Amino acid sequence: MAGLPTTSSAVLGQDVIKCTSRRKRLGRRALLVATWNVRSLVESYGGDARICRSRPSPEKCATVDRKLDLLVRELRRYDVSVAAVQETKWFGADVWEAQGYTLLHSGRPLPHGEESAVRKEGVGIALDERATSAWREAGEKWKAVSSRIVTARLKLTSVGQRRAGGSRETRNMYLTVISAYAPTARAPPAIAQEFVNDLQDVLDQVPQSDVLLLLGDFNARVGSAGIGEDVWRGIRGRHGIGECNDAGERFLEFCTRNQFTIMNTWFQKKSHHLATWKHPATKQMHTIDYTVMRSDQRCLCTDVQVMRGANCWSDHFMVRMKMRLCLPKWKKASMGTVPIAVHGLRRKEVRETYEQELGKHLSECPYVASKTVEDNWSTVKECIIQARRSLGTGNG
Repeated sequence: MAGLPTTSSAVLGQDVIKCTSRRKRLGRRALLVATWNVRSLVESYGGDARICRSRPSPEKCATVDRKLDLLVRELRRYDVSVAAVQETKWFGADVWEAQGYTLLHSGRPLPHGEESAVRKEGVGIALDERATSAWREAGEKWKAVSSRIVTARLKLTSVGQRRAGGSRETRNMYLTVISAYAPTARAPPAIAQEFVNDLQDVLDQVPQSDVLLLLGDFNARVGSAGIGEDVWRGIRGRHGIGECNDAGERFLEFCTRNQFTIMNTWFQKKSHHLATWKHPATKQMHTIDYTVMRSDQRCLCTDVQVMRGANCWSDHFMVRMKMRLCLPKWKKASMGTVPIAVHGLRRKEVRETYEQELGKHLSECPYVASKTVEDNWSTVKECIIQARRSLGTGNG
């Protein structure tokens, strides 16, 4: 099949991709991406709870972002660089910073006046420091499409074949991430169709050269491919769980039209590492959160697994995906500090020159008793900075 890796990790005759320890071979180069329905990031205590995430005045709303901190802690604990989150239930579209992560969020418009404040939906894309740098290198492109869809574009590096000498070929490429939250089966058909139309419009705008990741809670069960012929061959693999329902068939048709592959179903795992959600009534485990890629790009994915140890007070489990991509090296912004050649003060002539220069500048800016201590210190500091030019620059 086209697009599959030609290594022993692919069994072409059975359409199965077995999980191998590629993380060890790629080292820290593997990009870890996740999707997680957090069920809510809102924590309100008193006041008007509906405007908690819109920079309200303290007298109107008092919030504690403990769940957001918990989300960031779990993402960092599992080394997730890019995470699609659903059901935040925040209002508005904005960029938020939280403990080194950047959250690109899209939610319902903030209600005004006597409008009913109903907290529903809300999606976001969380980026760690390196992913944030890659997003900025791509021009900080993101779009809050609706309260169910948000997109972002990152500039990444692809890890290719190993060259002679041990190094790997790399090339720059772009990654488009889409976080989506589909309506449930109880939603009116018009809302479901609006979601499909909005998502299709977004997909049509993604460049064909971009690596595309469609992540989210699609409220659909796609089941798994049978041993014999499967009408959804190439779209779903043999390692799903449960039976396909009506929403699952519609989702498979959508993936077929866009030539997508549902990556969750292609890696052989234990059943508890495939299920992403427990039904509250039947207590049965189902897979409704998916990681989806273009069929010709699925060779970039090396593993997909449910991380049951991640905890964010949600009945959904985190789904983590390993990719044969790497983020650019993240460098902290330089302050532009020029080193002073203080080692020159060891020589008598240099010390005398510096003392003369410093005395000259201090005489031009005498101490003024009427000024504050901070103002006088700023004056002395400026004199020292001016006098240092006589020393030159260097690290000694």
